[in-house]
Amino acid sequence: MNRTIVYILTLGLAAALTTGCGAQPKDEHMNHKAVQPQKLTITLQTEPEAPRVGEKTELIASVKAGEEPVTDADVELEIWQGDGPHETVQATAAGDGSYKAATQFAKGGRYEVQIHTTTSELHQMPTVTVEVSE
Repeated sequence: MNRTIVYILTLGLAAALTTGCGAQPKDEHMNHKAVQPQKLTITLQTEPEAPRVGEKTELIASVKAGEEPVTDADVELEIWQGDGPHETVQATAAGDGSYKAATQFAKGGRYEVQIHTTTSELHQMPTVTVEVSE
């Protein structure tokens, strides 16, 4: 009879513990809606507007989240022509949402510039074409 009482008490304790654990609230993050990072708007300008072979050209990336300039991004510009080698240039923040890097183009023609932009929330890397004249 003692074994039966011990067995029943053990089952009752196990049921109480299981029920108690099931009544605990779920993780807090499960009760909140996920906030999606806002997609960035990234544009590129060149100075001079029409780059020429051998001239210093400033590449200026403008980064915005909605209408607000993003001033704390990490911006690298990856530059290449056709199947040629890729050059990566670190851009420097100007404090107004623009990021600047200087380069020179060795040959005329079309170059691809991929703007690697990293914020605390996301990474975007749009590619634009820059036409360089001889």
